[in-house]
Amino acid sequence: MRLPLKRLLIYCCMGVLISSGCSTPVESGGEAEAGMTDEQIVELTDRVIQWQLDTYPEEKWGKSWRDATLFIGITGIAKILNQDSYWEIARKWAGRQDWEIGSNRQHADDQAVGQVYLQFYEREGDDYMIRDFKRWIDVMIAKQITGAELWNWCDALFMSPPALAHLASLTGQEKYVEFLNEKFWESKEFLYDPEHHLFFRDHRFFGESDARGNPVFWSRGNGWVVAGLARIMSHLPRENLHYKRYRSLFMEMMDKLAAIQPEDGLWRTNLLSPGLYPTPDVSGTSLISYALGWGINEKILTDDKYVVAFRKSWSGLVQKVGPDGKLGYAQKPGDRPGTVDKDNSEIFAAGAFLLAAGEALRAEEN
Repeated sequence: MRLPLKRLLIYCCMGVLISSGCSTPVESGGEAEAGMTDEQIVELTDRVIQWQLDTYPEEKWGKSWRDATLFIGITGIAKILNQDSYWEIARKWAGRQDWEIGSNRQHADDQAVGQVYLQFYEREGDDYMIRDFKRWIDVMIAKQITGAELWNWCDALFMSPPALAHLASLTGQEKYVEFLNEKFWESKEFLYDPEHHLFFRDHRFFGESDARGNPVFWSRGNGWVVAGLARIMSHLPRENLHYKRYRSLFMEMMDKLAAIQPEDGLWRTNLLSPGLYPTPDVSGTSLISYALGWGINEKILTDDKYVVAFRKSWSGLVQKVGPDGKLGYAQKPGDRPGTVDKDNSEIFAAGAFLLAAGEALRAEEN
């Protein structure tokens, strides 16, 4: 009989050794343990959000993918908890952006904010919330461009495709999901390595090897992809002809990522040669952990190995949150594996962490 995810997390919190592979939790300078009650998770997310707001004041808010990821995480928690205060924080940010996307309107990074606006539109139905986003998506669709040109770096598969899937589900307009399906699979064909079941970050890494002789696969880049797949499938009807393709790709990648997960649960920036940059990275790990938790909660990842992998990743992440709510060990913005400073925090890493926390909150009791 399969042990439910939330019960597994709680047992691990208590330090109980169970047959699925939990071990006694390690001591840390931040949160003591990863197994938590809902109330403890909420208290933790409060601290993480408050630290971000204290250190990232309103006058610095913008429309970048970094901001978008933070507020995607905040609205994700707000939706799960039906928490008005979180919604109001995100509304204030969206209002300061005039509900507009970034200035490079055909670039996926500048479309990521649309995911937040669509959450509000789903909740309240005011057209002004998605008017600018929808307008520029329509312009993009009208252009003749292949997916390998449009989304030619793997991060893009988190930034824009989930918003297209959500826009299609809310408007009922098939053109959005048709565009998504065509361009996504062209991009996948361009960037995906079928031998290793991982995505190259972009064309510069085709045929390249690291110092250990392995191909170069970036943890955050692949985290963007699996988190993006989870968010696409959240909005795509299961009867859609492409749903099974997204699901199959998701399961293939999650199987690989679970198989190469380090013992402490935290992926390093170089997936196949973790020893090259041995410090763990919470940004890539948070995205992968979110995808794991989502897949388990949606009954897509049904093997116990995924429950154990999620437990280990969530445990490791929680231990990187300081008493003040600062989430350290975040790799800085970049495009490849590299070093991680234990004291570095990033707003996009916090947003990804909040997404993973949301899946811990959604974990089933039965």
